[in-house]
Amino acid sequence: MKIKNDFSSILESYFSKHLKLERKFSINTYDTYLTVLKQFINYLSDELKIKRHELSLYDFNKKNIMTFLDYVERSLKCSSKTRNHKLTIINSFLEYAQSINPVYIDLYLSSKSIKMKKVPKKKMGFMTVEEMKAFFKCIDLRYRSGYKHYIMLTVLYETGARVSELINMEVSDIFFNKDPYIKIAGKGNRERLVYINDSVVSMIKEYMKKFKIKSGFLFLNHSNEKFTRYGVNKIVNKYYEKAKKNVQR
Repeated sequence: MKIKNDFSSILESYFSKHLKLERKFSINTYDTYLTVLKQFINYLSDELKIKRHELSLYDFNKKNIMTFLDYVERSLKCSSKTRNHKLTIINSFLEYAQSINPVYIDLYLSSKSIKMKKVPKKKMGFMTVEEMKAFFKCIDLRYRSGYKHYIMLTVLYETGARVSELINMEVSDIFFNKDPYIKIAGKGNRERLVYINDSVVSMIKEYMKKFKIKSGFLFLNHSNEKFTRYGVNKIVNKYYEKAKKNVQR
């Protein structure tokens, strides 16, 4: 009995239904996923000489994926981080495929068993006074996201809080009394009180009014959810790199 090749229909459904409608990906993220899967399909066709009209999900096997990842690192000179990102996207597609047709679950599990490569962490050094000024100066306050980042990073700087402590700050932790302070829950649920000056108080009040923050977490991301440590670190590193370039000019 001839097995029906449902590769094309699952691929089309993955992009038109899953990514667009269910996960509501932005155009940029959607295009990134599309580019990576196109790149893998081109690799199967051009490098492994599999005819395009004969491509099936069974070509998304562990051996082909691993040779593809090796190819993008060695021939295309991609970093380990980029290589890992491509693997994540392929895994995402196979996870969707096995949810549509359980016969592909082994393909998905095999792909998931491929280990991510360790990516060396970039350490951010201490900033000079000039870099610190440039750091806050390069945040564009004309945009809501920039304004939020400015307030969030000011609170981080003024309180000396860890990123994990910042993202867990709630409105109920801020006390706008005669001697205003923020109650910070640190490691082991140990609490400490950090007093804040009038300037920071005014900024927080204005921010809460602008974003209609009345309860819950003080800072929410663009999806109206609690920030992650990764998300905040990404924001910090973005402005840090901009500040360094501006100071070096």
